[in-house]
Amino acid sequence: MPITAMFSYPLVAGSDVSDPCRAAEGEMMKDLDTKFEKYSPRHVYFGRQNERPDMLEALITYESANNDKDWSSERKESVEKNNTEADARCHVELNPYDDLEQGLNCPVTEVATFYFSGEPLAEYLNVFSEFRAAAADEKGCGLLASAGGIAEEEMEFNGSKGKAAVFVAGWRSVEAHKDFQNTNTFKEHMPKMMHWIGKVDVCHVSFRRRV
Repeated sequence: MPITAMFSYPLVAGSDVSDPCRAAEGEMMKDLDTKFEKYSPRHVYFGRQNERPDMLEALITYESANNDKDWSSERKESVEKNNTEADARCHVELNPYDDLEQGLNCPVTEVATFYFSGEPLAEYLNVFSEFRAAAADEKGCGLLASAGGIAEEEMEFNGSKGKAAVFVAGWRSVEAHKDFQNTNTFKEHMPKMMHWIGKVDVCHVSFRRRV
């Protein structure tokens, strides 16, 4: 199954943060481009977080986790060389995959991480699927596609580590996402999504596809 490596690139001191996408991508991607053919990612998406303009969000999808493991050490060298450092990295099978691809090509993409306060329940993704179906039935809500999964690694939250769910949703605009939060569908289903959750991190990105 395809697996997606998700991480952020905060620009460190000395970077030109007036255009973070260009500053990081211009140099870093020169090195990474030479490695794409060797490690065969299915796709690579980069984009600046709307909420934090000095943070680059990256999603790289492989045919399997082994492709990413082989590339990790070389990517780390490139990141350090080009004045960035990776942050909050995890791997997750985001399903449905076709919806992931569509969501990343929307005008704006929501990337949401739900940190569990305890062990994740097996049925949690079923709750997400019900939410997706209800949102799809909400006429004119602006949701174009969505996908989700449970991160393979434990992720740090409030000084401790635990599991997290990651959801990616494509919207017509950030405003459309905000408007959806006022609908009865959102108010009915989001409490179910939050029942086992201790914290949620959300950002919006206009992604660009590299390969």
